[in-house]
Amino acid sequence: MGRMNIRDVSTHRLREMLAATRQVAPQSQAAAILQAEIDRRNQLAKRRRRVKHV
Repeated sequence: MGRMNIRDVSTHRLREMLAATRQVAPQSQAAAILQAEIDRRNQLAKRRRRVKHV
């Protein structure tokens, strides 16, 4: 299987992967990367919501 691009995965799938990763290795770099991507998407979503209200 080829390498997966984190940007091509749905947010729901990212959350599932993060939960599974945390069970195996809570302090792993993989968990940190997944969390960072989820946070990034949340920031973008918040920004989009804010812009629409103006």
